[in-house]
Amino acid sequence: MTTLASPMPSPCSELVATFRDDGKIEVGGHAPTKKWTPRVDGWRELIELSASRYGVPTAVVAAIMSLESGGNPEVESPAGALGLMQLMPSTYNMLLGRTKGTLVDHAEAKDPATNIDLGVKLLGMHLSRYKGNFVSAAVAYNAGSPKCGQCKCWDKKGCAEDPWGIKTDCGYVGYAIAAFNTALEHGYDPNEPGPPPIVIPGVPPSVTAKVKSVWPWIGLGVVGIGAALAVSLYVVRDQGPGGPSRPDVQRRKIPRKVARKG
Repeated sequence: MTTLASPMPSPCSELVATFRDDGKIEVGGHAPTKKWTPRVDGWRELIELSASRYGVPTAVVAAIMSLESGGNPEVESPAGALGLMQLMPSTYNMLLGRTKGTLVDHAEAKDPATNIDLGVKLLGMHLSRYKGNFVSAAVAYNAGSPKCGQCKCWDKKGCAEDPWGIKTDCGYVGYAIAAFNTALEHGYDPNEPGPPPIVIPGVPPSVTAKVKSVWPWIGLGVVGIGAALAVSLYVVRDQGPGGPSRPDVQRRKIPRKVARKG
């Protein structure tokens, strides 16, 4: 489980992010937001499932997904990152415990359930490493580690000086904070998730998630079957060899014989 830390200082400047009482992150008294990408909400069920498995707040997962892919599972970045959580092939292999350099099937890596699960696993690793500092964890997710320096730029427009002073995509820290705050407005949770959901070996996460909604009914069914078996065993015991067979005594409980001492 990972609890987000506050304050969250930049390792490269004097800027500090803190949590407000409503759960939003503010910098210098301002809690920024951004336009939300509705496609992210289509993956809420899988987000919640993986977030519970790795103890990562759903607001963190939704925020990073909105920045990395906008909720589009087919995205491939110019650098080669794949899918909803934009995993590099080398990172994908690492998270699966595969040998470095193993050829990655792009369709397999972009599978939503797999991509989200591994992306959340990586987020959990970064949050743990940086002791719940969302700023450092977000930068590490995007750039490998929060190194100080000039922002990276993927176009010819250049990058404005980033007040966070961290070497990552243009304005990434500010966008990550704004995305986190906006995720809260769309019902995602800033707190660590509850107990992990039911996991059925060999069953895809998307199917397993649906089991949660019917689990209470399954439980009632099990209780009912148990009660029926108990009644059946009682009747068999009551009507077995040597037992009474008259209707008026079929429901009587037969007292156990107590062995006398001595």
